[in-house]
Amino acid sequence: MEKLIQSLKQQIQAHIENGGSIYDDRRSLPYYFNLRYLRNKLRAHRPETTIEDVYALCGYEMDREYHRFKLLNDNLLLAIDTNGYVDDVKSKQEHSHTKHVLNMLAEELGCSPSDYLVLMTKFRYQKAIVQRDYISQIQQELLEKYPDGDITGIRHDNPKLYEKLRHFKRYAPEDISMSDILEYFGVTGSRFRDDKLTKEECELIKANFREKYNPETIENIKDFDFTDYQRLNTVAIKENISIFDLLAKLGYHVKYHANVSAFSRTIVDAKEREQQLLTARKEIIKELLSQGHDIPQTDKDLYYFNKKVAQMVLENIYSLTPIDD
Repeated sequence: MEKLIQSLKQQIQAHIENGGSIYDDRRSLPYYFNLRYLRNKLRAHRPETTIEDVYALCGYEMDREYHRFKLLNDNLLLAIDTNGYVDDVKSKQEHSHTKHVLNMLAEELGCSPSDYLVLMTKFRYQKAIVQRDYISQIQQELLEKYPDGDITGIRHDNPKLYEKLRHFKRYAPEDISMSDILEYFGVTGSRFRDDKLTKEECELIKANFREKYNPETIENIKDFDFTDYQRLNTVAIKENISIFDLLAKLGYHVKYHANVSAFSRTIVDAKEREQQLLTARKEIIKELLSQGHDIPQTDKDLYYFNKKVAQMVLENIYSLTPIDD
Protein backbone atom coordinates (compact mmCIF):
# COMPACT_ATOMS: atom_id res chain seq x y z
CA MET A 1 0.00 0.00 0.00
CA GLU A 2 2.83 2.39 0.87
CA LYS A 3 4.36 1.89 -2.57
CA LEU A 4 1.05 2.78 -4.21
CA ILE A 5 0.81 5.96 -2.13
CA GLN A 6 4.37 7.02 -2.95
CA SER A 7 3.87 6.32 -6.65
CA LEU A 8 0.65 8.36 -6.75
CA LYS A 9 2.32 11.15 -4.77
CA GLN A 10 5.06 11.40 -7.41
CA GLN A 11 2.49 11.51 -10.20
CA ILE A 12 0.56 14.30 -8.48
CA GLN A 13 3.75 16.27 -7.96
CA ALA A 14 4.73 15.87 -11.61
CA HIS A 15 1.30 17.07 -12.72
CA ILE A 16 1.55 20.18 -10.54
CA GLU A 17 5.11 20.92 -11.75
CA ASN A 18 3.81 20.78 -15.33
CA GLY A 19 1.29 23.51 -14.52
CA GLY A 20 -1.61 21.31 -13.53
CA SER A 21 -3.76 21.37 -10.42
CA ILE A 22 -5.43 18.78 -8.22
CA TYR A 23 -8.65 20.70 -8.99
CA ASP A 24 -8.45 20.05 -12.73
CA ASP A 25 -11.34 18.08 -14.19
CA ARG A 26 -10.98 14.71 -12.51
CA ARG A 27 -11.07 12.62 -15.68
CA SER A 28 -8.37 14.76 -17.29
CA LEU A 29 -5.88 14.06 -14.51
CA PRO A 30 -2.99 11.89 -15.77
CA TYR A 31 -3.14 9.91 -12.52
CA TYR A 32 -6.95 9.62 -12.43
CA PHE A 33 -7.17 5.82 -12.65
CA ASN A 34 -4.42 5.31 -10.07
CA LEU A 35 -6.23 7.75 -7.79
CA ARG A 36 -9.44 5.73 -8.08
CA TYR A 37 -7.60 2.44 -7.73
CA LEU A 38 -5.97 3.49 -4.45
CA ARG A 39 -9.26 4.82 -3.13
CA ASN A 40 -11.01 1.54 -3.90
CA LYS A 41 -8.22 -0.43 -2.25
CA LEU A 42 -8.54 1.68 0.90
CA ARG A 43 -12.32 1.26 0.90
CA ALA A 44 -11.85 -2.45 1.47
CA HIS A 45 -10.84 -1.55 5.02
CA ARG A 46 -12.53 1.84 5.35
CA PRO A 47 -15.68 2.08 3.16
CA GLU A 48 -16.13 5.84 3.74
CA THR A 49 -12.74 6.72 2.20
CA THR A 50 -12.98 9.69 -0.17
CA ILE A 51 -10.78 11.16 -2.89
CA GLU A 52 -9.92 13.90 -0.42
CA ASP A 53 -8.63 11.22 1.99
CA VAL A 54 -6.38 9.79 -0.71
CA TYR A 55 -4.93 13.22 -1.45
CA ALA A 56 -4.28 13.70 2.26
CA LEU A 57 -2.31 10.43 2.37
CA CYS A 58 -0.20 11.82 -0.46
CA GLY A 59 0.43 15.04 1.43
CA TYR A 60 -2.09 17.27 -0.38
CA GLU A 61 -5.10 18.98 1.10
CA MET A 62 -8.11 19.12 -1.20
CA ASP A 63 -11.04 21.39 -0.36
CA ARG A 64 -13.39 21.67 -3.32
CA GLU A 65 -15.70 24.13 -1.62
CA TYR A 66 -12.95 26.61 -0.81
CA HIS A 67 -11.42 26.20 -4.27
CA ARG A 68 -14.81 26.92 -5.84
CA PHE A 69 -15.06 30.07 -3.74
CA LYS A 70 -11.57 31.19 -4.82
CA LEU A 71 -12.43 30.68 -8.49
CA LEU A 72 -15.64 32.67 -8.02
CA ASN A 73 -13.64 35.61 -6.67
CA ASP A 74 -11.20 35.39 -9.58
CA ASN A 75 -14.06 35.39 -12.09
CA LEU A 76 -15.91 38.23 -10.35
CA LEU A 77 -12.76 40.29 -10.70
CA LEU A 78 -13.11 39.92 -14.47
CA ALA A 79 -16.69 41.19 -14.37
CA ILE A 80 -16.15 44.54 -12.60
CA ASP A 81 -17.45 47.56 -14.56
CA THR A 82 -16.05 51.10 -14.54
CA ASN A 83 -18.07 51.90 -11.41
CA GLY A 84 -16.76 48.91 -9.48
CA TYR A 85 -19.93 46.80 -9.66
CA VAL A 86 -20.37 43.25 -11.00
CA ASP A 87 -23.94 43.53 -12.32
CA ASP A 88 -22.65 42.36 -15.72
CA VAL A 89 -22.64 38.87 -14.20
CA LYS A 90 -26.43 38.93 -14.34
CA SER A 91 -26.78 39.80 -18.02
CA LYS A 92 -23.67 39.07 -20.09
CA GLN A 93 -23.19 35.64 -21.63
CA GLU A 94 -19.45 35.49 -20.97
CA HIS A 95 -20.18 35.58 -17.23
CA SER A 96 -22.99 33.00 -17.26
CA HIS A 97 -20.91 30.37 -15.46
CA THR A 98 -19.90 32.88 -12.80
CA LYS A 99 -23.56 33.78 -12.32
CA HIS A 100 -24.44 30.08 -11.97
CA VAL A 101 -21.77 29.48 -9.33
CA LEU A 102 -22.70 32.65 -7.42
CA ASN A 103 -26.39 31.73 -7.41
CA MET A 104 -25.55 28.18 -6.31
CA LEU A 105 -23.38 29.34 -3.40
CA ALA A 106 -26.00 31.90 -2.38
CA GLU A 107 -28.70 29.24 -2.42
CA GLU A 108 -26.55 26.96 -0.27
CA LEU A 109 -26.12 29.77 2.25
CA GLY A 110 -29.84 30.58 2.11
CA CYS A 111 -29.69 34.15 0.82
CA SER A 112 -29.85 36.18 -2.37
CA PRO A 113 -26.76 36.58 -4.59
CA SER A 114 -26.53 40.27 -3.67
CA ASP A 115 -26.50 39.39 0.04
CA TYR A 116 -23.88 36.71 -0.60
CA LEU A 117 -21.59 39.23 -2.27
CA VAL A 118 -21.82 41.58 0.72
CA LEU A 119 -21.33 38.90 3.36
CA MET A 120 -18.67 36.78 1.65
CA THR A 121 -16.76 38.97 -0.86
CA LYS A 122 -15.53 42.48 -1.61
CA PHE A 123 -17.77 42.66 -4.70
CA ARG A 124 -21.20 44.30 -4.96
CA TYR A 125 -24.28 44.46 -7.16
CA GLN A 126 -25.50 47.99 -7.83
CA LYS A 127 -29.06 46.72 -7.99
CA ALA A 128 -29.86 44.42 -5.11
CA ILE A 129 -32.70 41.91 -4.78
CA VAL A 130 -33.08 40.20 -1.45
CA GLN A 131 -35.04 37.22 -0.25
CA ARG A 132 -37.39 38.14 2.51
CA ASP A 133 -40.91 37.54 3.70
CA TYR A 134 -42.96 39.44 1.14
CA ILE A 135 -46.14 38.87 3.11
CA SER A 136 -44.79 40.42 6.31
CA GLN A 137 -43.40 43.31 4.29
CA ILE A 138 -46.88 44.12 2.96
CA GLN A 139 -48.36 43.67 6.41
CA GLN A 140 -45.89 46.11 7.93
CA GLU A 141 -46.52 48.72 5.24
CA LEU A 142 -50.26 48.40 5.69
CA LEU A 143 -49.92 48.91 9.45
CA GLU A 144 -47.74 51.98 8.92
CA LYS A 145 -49.90 53.59 6.22
CA TYR A 146 -53.30 52.58 7.58
CA PRO A 147 -53.11 52.08 11.37
CA ASP A 148 -56.92 52.07 11.59
CA GLY A 149 -57.14 49.24 9.05
CA ASP A 150 -59.23 51.21 6.54
CA ILE A 151 -57.45 51.23 3.17
CA THR A 152 -60.17 53.01 1.21
CA GLY A 153 -58.49 54.99 -1.57
CA ILE A 154 -55.26 52.96 -1.52
CA ARG A 155 -55.27 52.61 -5.31
CA HIS A 156 -54.84 56.36 -5.72
CA ASP A 157 -53.07 57.25 -2.47
CA ASN A 158 -50.50 54.44 -2.44
CA PRO A 159 -50.39 52.87 -5.91
CA LYS A 160 -47.15 50.96 -5.21
CA LEU A 161 -48.60 49.32 -2.11
CA TYR A 162 -51.79 48.58 -4.04
CA GLU A 163 -49.72 46.85 -6.74
CA LYS A 164 -48.06 44.71 -4.06
CA LEU A 165 -51.52 43.53 -3.00
CA ARG A 166 -52.32 42.74 -6.63
CA HIS A 167 -49.01 40.89 -6.94
CA PHE A 168 -49.92 38.84 -3.88
CA LYS A 169 -53.30 38.00 -5.44
CA ARG A 170 -51.73 37.11 -8.80
CA TYR A 171 -49.22 34.63 -7.39
CA ALA A 172 -51.12 33.25 -4.41
CA PRO A 173 -51.14 29.45 -4.25
CA GLU A 174 -54.91 29.51 -4.57
CA ASP A 175 -57.37 31.53 -6.67
CA ILE A 176 -58.45 34.28 -4.28
CA SER A 177 -60.33 37.55 -4.68
CA MET A 178 -59.33 41.04 -3.59
CA SER A 179 -61.93 40.69 -0.85
CA ASP A 180 -60.05 37.61 0.35
CA ILE A 181 -56.82 39.61 0.23
CA LEU A 182 -58.22 42.33 2.48
CA GLU A 183 -59.53 39.74 4.92
CA TYR A 184 -56.17 37.98 4.84
CA PHE A 185 -54.33 41.14 5.89
CA GLY A 186 -57.00 42.16 8.37
CA VAL A 187 -57.91 45.44 6.66
CA THR A 188 -61.10 46.88 5.19
CA GLY A 189 -62.12 49.20 2.40
CA SER A 190 -65.20 50.50 0.66
CA ARG A 191 -67.37 47.70 -0.69
CA PHE A 192 -65.65 45.16 1.54
CA ARG A 193 -67.02 43.71 4.71
CA ASP A 194 -65.42 44.31 8.09
CA ASP A 195 -65.09 40.96 9.80
CA LYS A 196 -63.12 41.40 13.05
CA LEU A 197 -61.99 38.42 15.10
CA THR A 198 -62.75 38.31 18.80
CA LYS A 199 -60.09 37.34 21.33
CA GLU A 200 -61.83 34.01 21.87
CA GLU A 201 -61.85 33.31 18.14
CA CYS A 202 -58.13 34.07 17.94
CA GLU A 203 -57.35 31.64 20.73
CA LEU A 204 -59.46 28.94 19.07
CA ILE A 205 -57.70 29.42 15.72
CA LYS A 206 -54.29 29.16 17.39
CA ALA A 207 -55.29 26.05 19.33
CA ASN A 208 -56.67 24.33 16.23
CA PHE A 209 -53.59 25.25 14.24
CA ARG A 210 -51.23 23.87 16.89
CA GLU A 211 -53.26 20.68 17.11
CA LYS A 212 -53.20 20.16 13.34
CA TYR A 213 -49.48 20.89 12.79
CA ASN A 214 -46.86 19.29 15.01
CA PRO A 215 -44.02 21.84 15.51
CA GLU A 216 -41.51 18.98 15.52
CA THR A 217 -42.31 18.06 11.91
CA ILE A 218 -42.60 21.55 10.39
CA GLU A 219 -39.57 23.08 8.67
CA ASN A 220 -40.87 25.50 6.04
CA ILE A 221 -43.91 27.65 5.36
CA LYS A 222 -44.84 25.36 2.48
CA ASP A 223 -45.55 22.63 5.05
CA PHE A 224 -48.71 24.51 6.09
CA ASP A 225 -51.94 24.43 4.12
CA PHE A 226 -52.32 27.89 2.59
CA THR A 227 -55.83 28.39 3.93
CA ASP A 228 -54.76 27.53 7.49
CA TYR A 229 -51.73 29.79 7.18
CA GLN A 230 -53.97 32.55 5.86
CA ARG A 231 -56.35 32.20 8.81
CA LEU A 232 -53.51 32.28 11.34
CA ASN A 233 -52.16 35.42 9.73
CA THR A 234 -55.45 37.20 10.45
CA VAL A 235 -54.80 36.40 14.12
CA ALA A 236 -51.29 37.86 13.82
CA ILE A 237 -52.76 41.03 12.36
CA LYS A 238 -55.27 41.19 15.20
CA GLU A 239 -52.47 40.78 17.78
CA ASN A 240 -50.29 43.33 15.94
CA ILE A 241 -47.29 41.01 15.42
CA SER A 242 -45.79 39.38 12.34
CA ILE A 243 -46.94 35.93 11.32
CA PHE A 244 -43.45 34.58 12.00
CA ASP A 245 -43.38 36.02 15.51
CA LEU A 246 -46.72 34.33 16.14
CA LEU A 247 -45.45 31.04 14.73
CA ALA A 248 -42.42 31.28 17.02
CA LYS A 249 -44.70 31.89 20.01
CA LEU A 250 -46.62 28.75 19.05
CA GLY A 251 -43.40 26.72 18.98
CA TYR A 252 -42.67 26.64 15.24
CA HIS A 253 -39.16 27.30 13.93
CA VAL A 254 -39.46 27.83 10.19
CA LYS A 255 -36.63 28.96 7.97
CA TYR A 256 -38.70 31.06 5.64
CA HIS A 257 -35.75 32.94 4.11
CA ALA A 258 -34.51 29.73 2.50
CA ASN A 259 -37.88 29.05 0.89
CA VAL A 260 -37.62 31.18 -2.23
CA SER A 261 -40.88 31.96 -4.01
CA ALA A 262 -42.62 34.78 -5.83
CA PHE A 263 -43.40 36.27 -2.42
CA SER A 264 -39.86 36.26 -1.10
CA ARG A 265 -37.98 38.49 -3.51
CA THR A 266 -38.03 42.26 -3.46
CA ILE A 267 -35.81 45.05 -4.76
CA VAL A 268 -34.15 47.08 -2.02
CA ASP A 269 -31.76 49.99 -1.71
CA ALA A 270 -28.40 48.26 -2.18
CA LYS A 271 -26.51 50.65 0.11
CA GLU A 272 -29.05 50.39 2.91
CA ARG A 273 -29.09 46.60 2.65
CA GLU A 274 -25.29 46.48 2.69
CA GLN A 275 -25.22 48.64 5.80
CA GLN A 276 -27.80 46.42 7.49
CA LEU A 277 -25.81 43.28 6.77
CA LEU A 278 -22.42 44.69 7.70
CA THR A 279 -23.72 46.22 10.91
CA ALA A 280 -25.18 42.86 11.95
CA ARG A 281 -21.95 41.15 10.91
CA LYS A 282 -19.87 43.53 13.00
CA GLU A 283 -22.01 42.90 16.08
CA ILE A 284 -21.86 39.12 15.66
CA ILE A 285 -18.07 39.11 15.24
CA LYS A 286 -17.81 41.28 18.34
CA GLU A 287 -19.95 38.76 20.22
CA LEU A 288 -17.87 35.82 18.97
CA LEU A 289 -14.63 37.52 20.02
CA SER A 290 -16.07 38.18 23.48
CA GLN A 291 -16.80 34.46 23.73
CA GLY A 292 -13.15 33.65 23.11
CA HIS A 293 -13.22 32.90 19.39
CA ASP A 294 -10.28 34.05 17.28
CA ILE A 295 -10.31 35.38 13.73
CA PRO A 296 -8.46 32.80 11.59
CA GLN A 297 -5.19 33.80 9.93
CA THR A 298 -5.21 31.50 6.89
CA ASP A 299 -7.36 32.29 3.85
CA LYS A 300 -9.14 28.93 3.92
CA ASP A 301 -9.96 29.09 7.63
CA LEU A 302 -11.06 32.69 7.21
CA TYR A 303 -13.47 31.59 4.47
CA TYR A 304 -15.19 29.11 6.78
CA PHE A 305 -15.22 31.65 9.61
CA ASN A 306 -16.87 34.23 7.34
CA LYS A 307 -19.36 31.62 6.17
CA LYS A 308 -20.32 30.83 9.76
CA VAL A 309 -20.71 34.54 10.53
CA ALA A 310 -22.80 35.02 7.36
CA GLN A 311 -25.15 32.23 8.47
CA MET A 312 -25.51 33.86 11.87
CA VAL A 313 -26.18 37.26 10.27
CA LEU A 314 -28.99 35.81 8.17
CA GLU A 315 -30.44 33.92 11.11
CA ASN A 316 -30.27 37.06 13.23
CA ILE A 317 -31.91 39.26 10.59
CA TYR A 318 -34.69 36.76 9.99
CA SER A 319 -35.10 36.09 13.73
CA LEU A 320 -34.46 32.37 13.42
CA THR A 321 -32.04 31.69 16.27
CA PRO A 322 -30.19 33.77 18.88
CA ILE A 323 -26.58 34.79 18.23
CA ASP A 324 -25.12 32.41 20.79
CA ASP A 325 -27.01 29.38 19.54
